[in-house]
Amino acid sequence: METIHLKIRAIRMDKALKQSYVADAIGVCLKTYRHIEAGKSVLTYERLKAIAKALGSTVDQIESHDLYGEKQASDITKIKEELTQVHRRLQELERRMSVSKNRPPEEGG
Repeated sequence: METIHLKIRAIRMDKALKQSYVADAIGVCLKTYRHIEAGKSVLTYERLKAIAKALGSTVDQIESHDLYGEKQASDITKIKEELTQVHRRLQELERRMSVSKNRPPEEGG
């Protein structure tokens, strides 16, 4: 469980929760909670359960949280979606350009 503090921090950040919120929810001061996330504090199982509850998670979910894979997969999916949108926009612009090139010039009056 040497990375449990990193997993707690990652889950909290993924859920956009503030450290102060979790600290209040588990009944510790902010400094103590910051030490937990920094890995500077011994984390008891009872406190881990309280943190999991505050995060809307379970101890098992925290322990099995993939620090990098889930985030990278999510980022890759988002990037692919954005690239698809850009590709569609480029195709539409190319289509518009080819249509305008094929139009006869307007007569000025």
